[in-house]
Amino acid sequence: MEIQRLNIGTPGIVYSVGWHNHMLLEELIDQHLIVHILSGEMRLIGQDSDQLYRTGDTVLVCKNYLIKCIGVGIEKRQRYESIVFVLDEKLLEDYALKYEIPRSRGGLTSNRGIVLLSSSLALSSLFDSLDAYRKSGKQLSEPMRRHKLEEAILALAEQGHHIFESLFDFPQPGKIDLKAFMLRNYMFNIPISRFASLTGRSVSTFRRDFQQNFGMKASVWLVQKRLSQALQLLREGNRPIDVYLDVGFADISHFSRAFKKDFGYPPSQVRKQINPRPLGN
Repeated sequence: MEIQRLNIGTPGIVYSVGWHNHMLLEELIDQHLIVHILSGEMRLIGQDSDQLYRTGDTVLVCKNYLIKCIGVGIEKRQRYESIVFVLDEKLLEDYALKYEIPRSRGGLTSNRGIVLLSSSLALSSLFDSLDAYRKSGKQLSEPMRRHKLEEAILALAEQGHHIFESLFDFPQPGKIDLKAFMLRNYMFNIPISRFASLTGRSVSTFRRDFQQNFGMKASVWLVQKRLSQALQLLREGNRPIDVYLDVGFADISHFSRAFKKDFGYPPSQVRKQINPRPLGN
């Protein structure tokens, strides 16, 4: 599997291309992303959604959101390609100051994650111009790079006031319900430090609070929870190759070893077990 990520005038604008199925990213998105699919399909798995997007779709992925992203070629030998805009906080702060846009800290993005954007002339012209640069092999100058990033922000203004205004919302993370959060997001394969920051805690406070809530270390609980979910999915007829990423394992060999160690047989043998172990909570 070959994946390339080429900067078209760095930072902030990235062209990604790859063959076949590939986990492009699995992490906390800490900056707003605009993703435009040039070819292939992209599966985005969020905290409360699992959606497939296709060639020509443009998606806004909001900051402070846990996500898995898989790029897929539709047909054999077709590659997945996308252009991604990274709208970092410094860029948005500068834009708000330049155009006198009020900056909110009221949590407008807290309940938003993935938004399929409506097609528009502004978005079409933006991505067509970037694709022309990419095909020519010519790098964007710094003034042009900045202009294109601002053009991307302006294009979002046509998507509705709520989407546009949410870009300039810079809430500080607060300490949230750890147990409810982990039960929703255990399948995301991110470091403990990421779980800690997203729940508004230091790593040491997260470990202490986790022990109080679950009665064990986070690393142990995560493996047990992921294996329990994997067992359920395998009993339902899913293949191991389709399960390991969904439940939060980095690779299938690690998943197979952990599964066999815990259950006594490999994932491929689940359907053959006459009296499989009951599922835990």
